[in-house]
Amino acid sequence: MTTDGTNRGAITTYTFSNVQAAHTISATFVALPTYTITASAGAGGVISPSGAVSVIQGNNQTFTITPNAGYAILQVTVDSVNKGAITTYTFSNVTANHTISATFALVPTAAVSGTVRIGGFATENATVSVYSDAACTLLKTTAKTDGSGSYCVVVPQSATYYLKATQSGFAPSAARTVVVATSAMTG
Repeated sequence: MTTDGTNRGAITTYTFSNVQAAHTISATFVALPTYTITASAGAGGVISPSGAVSVIQGNNQTFTITPNAGYAILQVTVDSVNKGAITTYTFSNVTANHTISATFALVPTAAVSGTVRIGGFATENATVSVYSDAACTLLKTTAKTDGSGSYCVVVPQSATYYLKATQSGFAPSAARTVVVATSAMTG
């Protein structure tokens, strides 16, 4: 800042006291530097924002990592350091260029199959619902039984699922627990 031709330095305020004559004041502004954060994602998911992201010095920038259906986050790497399978990362007070990348892995699945019988008979067109909680509130997927009462659903491996069959005109079945821990399991 300059007042009456005198450089006052990088100050944010100046007060003219006991003003008896005309004065001049001027300010010069300098743009803060910007830095680039290069964000990339491998097959199976996205990072947002992506590409070359410009950030003004001192600002923060948050990235969100999202896997596609059937994939999981394998790792997020920030400036060559593995941060684990995180879903967000924030660069705080940016004062240099950075990199962030995400890798994803296909989630192994398992086929769960069986037969629905009502009164001892195979039941066609019954709905088999697969839940991820014992209260049967978090629906994962459904399947219809075929002419022989058989069904097959594909679910992520290494988890516990609860199956319930329903058929029009009949009371729903009790939930049946299925623990999936191998590449295929029949129930």
